[in-house]
Amino acid sequence: LFRSHTFSVAQILMGILGSGYFAVLFYIPLFLQEGQHITPIHTGLTMLPEAITMLVFAPVAGLLYDKVGARWPAVIGLLTVAGSTYMMSFITWDLSRESVMLWTSIRSCGYVLAIVPVLTLGIAAVPPEYVDEANAWNNLTYRVTAALVLSVLNAIAAGLTAQLATDRSPPRTALPPELRPRTLLLIYKHLLVRVQAEVLDDLFLITTLVTLAGALLALTLPGGRPSPGRPSGDADIEITGPGPPAA
Repeated sequence: LFRSHTFSVAQILMGILGSGYFAVLFYIPLFLQEGQHITPIHTGLTMLPEAITMLVFAPVAGLLYDKVGARWPAVIGLLTVAGSTYMMSFITWDLSRESVMLWTSIRSCGYVLAIVPVLTLGIAAVPPEYVDEANAWNNLTYRVTAALVLSVLNAIAAGLTAQLATDRSPPRTALPPELRPRTLLLIYKHLLVRVQAEVLDDLFLITTLVTLAGALLALTLPGGRPSPGRPSGDADIEITGPGPPAA
């Protein structure tokens, strides 16, 4: 399977898209609930426009693939994802729900615009008898890469949180001695929210750079409309070795 350049590139792009998708889906609700103390119900409602946009835009992405092929929808989609993720890297402690709805919805448009042609082209780039195996690789790459990248981002976030909390904490001598413990607790909580926002800014900036690299890689995908009845890309390569068992 991985002798096919198209299939290999599609797997890398699937990993990039899946990692970015789950990163936003994990960190934004976490910040809304822990940083701004928004209830889970309101957090879910804030993320709902992203899901609706994805549902509505998916058929459009399929039509674009049929009309122009996979390369340019994938590139434009990845650039849209990168741009909206970059705009989300300016999170502050008073992040509004409206801005979350806006940028996650735009991001979901780019995500669907990229994932549909990449997924379809990757499957079309392999011989018919290997389609089931290719589907398994798609699921494995998407899930495992997202889990691994999320683990790495969590490790980075832990290190940044510790460093920024130390750097942003005021010296003990700078605090008036007459401050009550309740006031000190409020100062500490506000500091943690600010640190959490700065950490998310850095994580989303990293995600933006990786997505931009994916957009450059998508330029190597085959261009042009897919031919009816013929696999796209380099599916006509010969794959040696035993095929899947007969049914």
